[in-house]
Amino acid sequence: VILAKDESVRSQGEFLVSNVWVFVKLKLALTNKRLAGEKPNTFLGFIPVGSDKVSYPLSNIAAVHTSTRILPLPLIVGLILLLVGIGQGVEKGWFAMAIGLALVISSYQAQLNVQNSGGGTIKHQIAVWNKGSAQMFAQEINTVIAERS
Repeated sequence: VILAKDESVRSQGEFLVSNVWVFVKLKLALTNKRLAGEKPNTFLGFIPVGSDKVSYPLSNIAAVHTSTRILPLPLIVGLILLLVGIGQGVEKGWFAMAIGLALVISSYQAQLNVQNSGGGTIKHQIAVWNKGSAQMFAQEINTVIAERS
């Protein structure tokens, strides 16, 4: 993050974007003036094809929180593929089992949500494994917002 005049970094966070693909990361920095960072762009959900720079002035952020959800379609398809792969045996069904397992794991998702003062929400997908650290980071952001008011 390139800092402006009289701007200092208060905290940083680096979060996995996927439960399966551990090399794709969301990087955020909280400064005394804004929340800024780099959000990865992916093709097919896991092939990195660049990134977007993001910057949210603290004066425009109303709140930051995390949420989780389960996507039913990938969960059901993943379970079916797992059962098909198990039915075929390890030697023949390993590919179906691997795809099924990846779908089941990726069906449970977490998000870091940045709500702006206009009521809109910007959602950043993160891995479920990073939800605890994302909650702590969100609390730090909310504390800085409260101190500014």
